[in-house]
Amino acid sequence: MDNTQLEFYRVNRAVEVSSWIEPTNTTFNLWAVSDYWEPVNGTVTATWMTWPGKILNTTQYPLSLSGLDSTTLDIRSGWSEILPQGARSSDVVLLLNLTSHPTSDETVTFTSHNFLVPGYLSNSNLVDPGLKMSRVGNETWRVKATQAVAVYVWLSHPIGVTGFFNQNAILLAKGESMDFAFVVLKDTTNGSWVDDVRVRSMWDNWEF
Repeated sequence: MDNTQLEFYRVNRAVEVSSWIEPTNTTFNLWAVSDYWEPVNGTVTATWMTWPGKILNTTQYPLSLSGLDSTTLDIRSGWSEILPQGARSSDVVLLLNLTSHPTSDETVTFTSHNFLVPGYLSNSNLVDPGLKMSRVGNETWRVKATQAVAVYVWLSHPIGVTGFFNQNAILLAKGESMDFAFVVLKDTTNGSWVDDVRVRSMWDNWEF
Protein backbone atom coordinates (compact mmCIF):
# COMPACT_ATOMS: atom_id res chain seq x y z
CA MET A 1 0.00 0.00 0.00
CA ASP A 2 1.31 3.41 -0.95
CA ASN A 3 0.60 5.73 1.97
CA THR A 4 2.87 8.54 0.82
CA GLN A 5 1.41 11.87 1.88
CA LEU A 6 1.96 14.83 -0.39
CA GLU A 7 3.59 17.71 1.44
CA PHE A 8 3.24 21.26 0.16
CA TYR A 9 5.53 24.10 1.00
CA ARG A 10 4.07 26.43 3.60
CA VAL A 11 5.34 29.98 3.94
CA ASN A 12 6.46 31.35 7.31
CA ARG A 13 5.23 28.51 9.51
CA ALA A 14 7.80 28.06 12.22
CA VAL A 15 6.20 24.98 13.79
CA GLU A 16 4.65 22.17 11.73
CA VAL A 17 2.72 18.97 12.41
CA SER A 18 2.69 15.97 10.10
CA SER A 19 1.85 12.27 10.07
CA TRP A 20 2.44 9.23 7.91
CA ILE A 21 1.90 5.50 7.84
CA GLU A 22 4.77 3.11 7.12
CA PRO A 23 3.41 0.82 4.39
CA THR A 24 5.72 -2.11 5.19
CA ASN A 25 4.45 -2.65 8.75
CA THR A 26 1.35 -0.42 8.97
CA THR A 27 2.82 1.88 11.61
CA PHE A 28 1.33 5.33 12.19
CA ASN A 29 3.63 8.21 13.14
CA LEU A 30 2.59 11.64 14.40
CA TRP A 31 5.38 14.17 14.40
CA ALA A 32 6.02 17.87 15.05
CA VAL A 33 9.01 20.02 14.09
CA SER A 34 10.10 23.56 14.92
CA ASP A 35 12.62 25.70 13.08
CA TYR A 36 12.08 28.51 15.59
CA TRP A 37 15.24 29.38 17.53
CA GLU A 38 13.57 29.43 20.95
CA PRO A 39 11.57 26.78 22.88
CA VAL A 40 7.87 26.55 22.08
CA ASN A 41 4.89 25.03 23.88
CA GLY A 42 1.49 24.18 22.48
CA THR A 43 -1.08 21.57 21.58
CA VAL A 44 -1.72 19.28 18.64
CA THR A 45 -5.34 18.20 18.06
CA ALA A 46 -5.87 15.07 15.96
CA THR A 47 -9.43 14.45 14.75
CA TRP A 48 -10.63 11.40 12.85
CA MET A 49 -13.54 12.30 10.61
CA THR A 50 -15.62 10.49 7.99
CA TRP A 51 -15.73 11.94 4.49
CA PRO A 52 -19.36 13.06 5.02
CA GLY A 53 -18.06 15.10 7.97
CA LYS A 54 -18.92 13.08 11.09
CA ILE A 55 -16.34 13.37 13.89
CA LEU A 56 -15.40 9.92 15.21
CA ASN A 57 -12.87 10.88 17.88
CA THR A 58 -10.46 13.62 18.89
CA THR A 59 -7.14 13.35 20.74
CA GLN A 60 -5.04 16.22 22.08
CA TYR A 61 -1.28 16.01 22.49
CA PRO A 62 0.74 18.48 24.59
CA LEU A 63 3.68 19.91 22.68
CA SER A 64 7.01 21.08 24.06
CA LEU A 65 9.95 21.69 21.75
CA SER A 66 13.38 23.19 22.21
CA GLY A 67 14.75 25.59 19.63
CA LEU A 68 15.25 23.91 16.22
CA ASP A 69 13.78 20.68 17.49
CA SER A 70 11.44 17.84 16.50
CA THR A 71 9.53 15.18 18.39
CA THR A 72 7.35 12.12 17.87
CA LEU A 73 3.94 12.59 19.47
CA ASP A 74 2.42 9.17 18.80
CA ILE A 75 3.29 5.79 17.26
CA ARG A 76 0.73 3.05 16.65
CA SER A 77 0.90 -0.23 14.75
CA GLY A 78 -1.91 -2.10 13.02
CA TRP A 79 -5.17 -0.76 11.62
CA SER A 80 -7.10 -1.73 14.75
CA GLU A 81 -4.87 0.59 16.79
CA ILE A 82 -4.58 3.38 14.23
CA LEU A 83 -8.19 3.84 13.12
CA PRO A 84 -11.24 4.61 15.26
CA GLN A 85 -13.15 1.53 16.35
CA GLY A 86 -15.08 -0.03 13.47
CA ALA A 87 -13.72 2.42 10.87
CA ARG A 88 -12.23 1.49 7.51
CA SER A 89 -9.30 3.32 5.94
CA SER A 90 -11.41 4.15 2.88
CA ASP A 91 -14.03 5.95 4.98
CA VAL A 92 -11.99 8.32 7.15
CA VAL A 93 -9.44 11.11 7.12
CA LEU A 94 -7.27 12.49 9.94
CA LEU A 95 -7.28 16.26 10.53
CA LEU A 96 -4.31 17.76 12.37
CA ASN A 97 -4.24 21.20 13.98
CA LEU A 98 -1.31 22.66 15.89
CA THR A 99 -1.26 25.80 18.01
CA SER A 100 1.91 26.89 19.79
CA HIS A 101 3.79 29.90 21.11
CA PRO A 102 7.34 30.72 22.21
CA THR A 103 7.86 30.23 25.93
CA SER A 104 9.37 33.72 26.04
CA ASP A 105 6.37 35.46 24.46
CA GLU A 106 2.87 33.98 24.64
CA THR A 107 1.50 36.83 22.51
CA VAL A 108 3.14 35.20 19.46
CA THR A 109 1.14 32.29 18.02
CA PHE A 110 2.18 29.67 15.49
CA THR A 111 -0.45 27.50 13.78
CA SER A 112 -0.23 24.53 11.45
CA HIS A 113 -2.89 22.47 9.69
CA ASN A 114 -2.34 19.15 8.00
CA PHE A 115 -4.17 15.93 7.20
CA LEU A 116 -3.61 12.24 6.53
CA VAL A 117 -5.52 9.95 4.18
CA PRO A 118 -4.75 6.54 5.71
CA GLY A 119 -5.10 4.53 2.50
CA TYR A 120 -5.17 5.10 -1.23
CA LEU A 121 -7.04 8.32 -1.94
CA SER A 122 -8.36 6.69 -5.11
CA ASN A 123 -10.09 4.09 -2.90
CA SER A 124 -11.57 6.62 -0.49
CA ASN A 125 -15.33 7.00 -0.38
CA LEU A 126 -15.35 10.72 -1.11
CA VAL A 127 -18.58 12.69 -0.91
CA ASP A 128 -19.51 15.85 -2.81
CA PRO A 129 -18.24 18.62 -0.47
CA GLY A 130 -20.52 21.24 -1.97
CA LEU A 131 -17.79 23.83 -2.42
CA LYS A 132 -18.99 27.43 -2.46
CA MET A 133 -16.68 30.27 -3.43
CA SER A 134 -17.21 34.01 -2.97
CA ARG A 135 -14.98 37.00 -3.53
CA VAL A 136 -14.38 38.82 -0.24
CA GLY A 137 -11.69 41.31 -1.29
CA ASN A 138 -9.95 42.76 -4.32
CA GLU A 139 -7.80 39.64 -4.72
CA THR A 140 -9.18 37.36 -1.99
CA TRP A 141 -11.69 34.52 -2.26
CA ARG A 142 -13.45 32.54 0.47
CA VAL A 143 -14.16 28.85 -0.10
CA LYS A 144 -16.50 26.81 2.10
CA ALA A 145 -17.19 23.07 2.19
CA THR A 146 -20.93 23.09 2.80
CA GLN A 147 -21.79 19.38 2.58
CA ALA A 148 -18.78 17.18 3.39
CA VAL A 149 -14.99 17.09 3.77
CA ALA A 150 -13.15 18.52 0.74
CA VAL A 151 -9.66 17.24 0.01
CA TYR A 152 -7.06 19.06 -2.10
CA VAL A 153 -9.09 22.23 -2.57
CA TRP A 154 -7.37 24.16 -5.32
CA LEU A 155 -7.90 27.64 -6.79
CA SER A 156 -6.68 28.46 -10.29
CA HIS A 157 -6.36 31.73 -12.17
CA PRO A 158 -6.86 32.42 -15.90
CA ILE A 159 -4.34 33.25 -18.57
CA GLY A 160 -3.33 36.91 -18.58
CA VAL A 161 -2.24 37.22 -14.97
CA THR A 162 0.92 35.91 -13.32
CA GLY A 163 1.18 35.29 -9.60
CA PHE A 164 0.32 32.79 -6.88
CA PHE A 165 -2.23 32.03 -4.18
CA ASN A 166 -1.01 32.17 -0.59
CA GLN A 167 -2.22 28.58 -0.11
CA ASN A 168 -3.60 25.74 -2.17
CA ALA A 169 -4.17 21.97 -2.10
CA ILE A 170 -5.70 22.16 1.38
CA LEU A 171 -8.37 20.18 3.20
CA LEU A 172 -11.61 21.73 4.41
CA ALA A 173 -13.74 19.99 7.02
CA LYS A 174 -17.50 20.06 6.57
CA GLY A 175 -18.70 23.59 7.36
CA GLU A 176 -15.17 25.01 7.35
CA SER A 177 -14.21 28.01 5.23
CA MET A 178 -10.82 29.38 4.24
CA ASP A 179 -9.64 32.58 2.56
CA PHE A 180 -7.28 32.42 -0.42
CA ALA A 181 -5.34 35.58 -1.29
CA PHE A 182 -3.69 36.01 -4.68
CA VAL A 183 -0.37 37.82 -5.05
CA VAL A 184 -0.22 39.53 -8.47
CA LEU A 185 3.16 39.68 -10.17
CA LYS A 186 1.94 40.79 -13.60
CA ASP A 187 -1.54 41.57 -14.94
CA THR A 188 -2.33 42.11 -18.63
CA THR A 189 -6.13 41.96 -18.21
CA ASN A 190 -6.76 45.31 -16.51
CA GLY A 191 -8.11 43.43 -13.54
CA SER A 192 -10.72 41.37 -15.37
CA TRP A 193 -8.94 38.13 -14.44
CA VAL A 194 -10.67 38.17 -11.04
CA ASP A 195 -13.93 37.11 -12.72
CA ASP A 196 -12.39 33.86 -13.95
CA VAL A 197 -10.88 32.39 -10.80
CA ARG A 198 -12.03 28.79 -10.38
CA VAL A 199 -12.08 26.28 -7.50
CA ARG A 200 -12.05 22.51 -7.55
CA SER A 201 -11.30 19.57 -5.28
CA MET A 202 -10.41 15.92 -5.68
CA TRP A 203 -14.11 15.05 -5.58
CA ASP A 204 -15.18 16.72 -8.77
CA ASN A 205 -11.80 17.42 -10.37
CA TRP A 206 -13.48 19.85 -12.68
CA GLU A 207 -13.87 23.60 -12.44
CA PHE A 208 -17.08 25.50 -11.84
